[in-house]
Amino acid sequence: QPTLITNTLDTVSGNLRFFVINDRWQDFPKAHLSYTLETNEHTISQTPMQLPIPADAKVDATATHLWGYGTYRLKATLLNENGDTLSRCSKTIDYHLRRTTPQ
Repeated sequence: QPTLITNTLDTVSGNLRFFVINDRWQDFPKAHLSYTLETNEHTISQTPMQLPIPADAKVDATATHLWGYGTYRLKATLLNENGDTLSRCSKTIDYHLRRTTPQ
């Protein structure tokens, strides 16, 4: 997939960051990213945004915060200026307390 929506989760703070990786040698100056984050059938975050994406680049798109421990459903879509799909992402995010072992 030449253009990819990905994310990272800080398991301590609950911050969820979105990135777009464009491996194409083509700019998308008027791309649109939209995502929905749900838990227990409730939408907790939904954001459409214009996102200029340069060729062969990683773009820090946006961030949101998870409400608390639990299971979340993420759906994201990236469109070019003509409305054609560049990338889709649909995944389950399990955010649970991690126990650490004392050193």
